Amino acid sequence: MSDLTPAKTRAAPAGATAVSPAVGIRRVALVMGLWLAVAVIYWPSSLALARLWTNVAEETYTHGFLILAISLWLVVRARHKLSAAPVRPALPALIPLLLLSALWVWAWRAAIQELHMMLVPVILFTAIVAALGWRVARILIFPVGYLYFALPFWSNGVFLLQDLSAKMVGVLVWLTGVPAFVQGNVIELPSGAIRIAG
Repeated sequence: MSDLTPAKTRAAPAGATAVSPAVGIRRVALVMGLWLAVAVIYWPSSLALARLWTNVAEETYTHGFLILAISLWLVVRARHKLSAAPVRPALPALIPLLLLSALWVWAWRAAIQELHMMLVPVILFTAIVAALGWRVARILIFPVGYLYFALPFWSNGVFLLQDLSAKMVGVLVWLTGVPAFVQGNVIELPSGAIRIAG
């Protein structure tokens, strides 16, 4: 018989187990349920993020909802891997989940907004480990970790990067033989000044 047999009549490879597409959809629904539960339980962080993401005056983190949508899409896209992964709840993960929750409560009560917002993805991942196990959680490391691109802690590195850029430009200008004086994020040249904006 020729190899032109339609794909739907071919047998599954040896050792492969057939998994219903409904299993993947149920697993995605379970992950989305955990995602929603974390968002509701840790509502002060969710509310702070929503305010940050809708602050059109500053526009620094208005991409937050897009990042969230991409993360959720990455979970849906991984449904086939999720359906193949065995669900084995890791009850010992409840201990770090409780410790992270206590740290979150402390950060929230101490009004350390960036810290309690940064803890939410870690809490979500730990909840996934506790409820679904390490194999499922391993598949979801990237979608959950991707959420960090929507969090405000990146702005803390701006000053460091500004300083580094100013020093590097100062060195490069000096290497060309042009006299330069670097002070903070401003490079003084004979013909004017360059300011590294943040």
